[in-house]
Amino acid sequence: MSRDLEAVGRFLTEVLNREPYRPLWLRYADRVRPGRVNAGAVAEVLSLYLWDSGLRSETDTDLPRQLKDRVSRALRGEVLSAETLNWFAHAFGFSEEVEAELWRRFGEALTPPDDDESVTFNQAHAVITRARPGDRADLYCLVMERRGGAVTFWDVTDGTSAELLQVGLRRDDFTDEEWISIRAIRKGARLRISGVLGVSHAGAPTLWLESFPMIQDYSFPETLDAVEPHRLRIGASLFVASFRNLAEQVLRALSYVQLDVRLLTTDWHGVEGPFTLRALYTGFGEPMFLAPSPSPQLVEALIATGRDKVFTASSLFTSSYRGRPDGSEATVIMAKTLNAPLERLIADSEAMLTEILQGMGVGEDLPALNEWPRTYNAWPERFPTQEIESAQITVYQRREVNTGRTVELARFLIPPGFAPVEVVAESSGRGVALGTIILYLERLLPLVQHLPIRRLHSITPLFDTGSDE
Repeated sequence: MSRDLEAVGRFLTEVLNREPYRPLWLRYADRVRPGRVNAGAVAEVLSLYLWDSGLRSETDTDLPRQLKDRVSRALRGEVLSAETLNWFAHAFGFSEEVEAELWRRFGEALTPPDDDESVTFNQAHAVITRARPGDRADLYCLVMERRGGAVTFWDVTDGTSAELLQVGLRRDDFTDEEWISIRAIRKGARLRISGVLGVSHAGAPTLWLESFPMIQDYSFPETLDAVEPHRLRIGASLFVASFRNLAEQVLRALSYVQLDVRLLTTDWHGVEGPFTLRALYTGFGEPMFLAPSPSPQLVEALIATGRDKVFTASSLFTSSYRGRPDGSEATVIMAKTLNAPLERLIADSEAMLTEILQGMGVGEDLPALNEWPRTYNAWPERFPTQEIESAQITVYQRREVNTGRTVELARFLIPPGFAPVEVVAESSGRGVALGTIILYLERLLPLVQHLPIRRLHSITPLFDTGSDE
């Protein structure tokens, strides 16, 4: 038992023996010893608060008995949590002076554990690390709950775990002006915070802030030129979602049927070797794999549904080809068709790109899609990274003599050399044709690099609420 925590328990007992708090629990006490507090009576007061506030169901009539032991341990300073202190403060209506002193004493009792102890801490960007007390951490978070006085606590989440992280702020670590602003922060605040990890006596991982939290600005003046990584990542995601929305509308208008595909499975239709990425997820009891491509599922859908046009919005996990903006996971629109020539696939792709460029209000310096010049090339052993100054469509053709199979590939290139669209037409010697359209959504981001993110609210249907305003 910590002596500091015992001191908090003694102070709490002293407060409950004062006016006006003593009469609140005394009415429920069968007997009272001099200088002592009846734990069962205090549990009655806490129960009334929890029922009235909706924190506990009124049908839980056994609540006072359940809380009696918790109250006893709190008054003795054996086990005392921030939640219990919060209940005391609200149930008895402690004055601001009493509450501030109580939280100050409780904060002083929150000392880090021995060096060999460690806690699991979820950092921002969904990267889970094994962090030790004393390690620094920086994250974006959402304040879920706040409590306290001179020592203030927030329960926050950064979205990477179901567990909430306790954040602690000590009055002495901030200026008067900063503390006034901190006290004004309420539930629902979106913050960027940094501090040092520790653990309270109650066993809760606690991030003690060393600097004033940054309150997020949501006026969205930034473009994708912004260097701040979190804003850049979210802004890029908003643009990609807008591209996808516009492309999906066009494909549906062209009678393509939209499908959902799986990204995780135990079998990818015989695809083996380095093309599959194994997911170490032992909870399934067998090896799992990320889909290199949704292509096999789309072909399966053509067979099973009898449709000639299908598409999906999905992700590619493949090492076969990546452009610079793709990263390890490429967000794509992929469409499959039967018996459509290359020119039809190119026309459908032009319709998608045109809708995106016009809908986003970008690409004014690009010629109309049907005016892009075409170049025809032999099929290379490896597709080079091309540096180009103007938009163009590059077409490749390969004929397999033994099988009579012909493969045609058209790549839409935009400066300085990104290929946001690739179109493939495959035909056999018997005339059966399979067409594929792939729109790499991240590869369109250079076109909107200087576009203010706030314009998304007015130029795309992603945020359309059905209002004309």
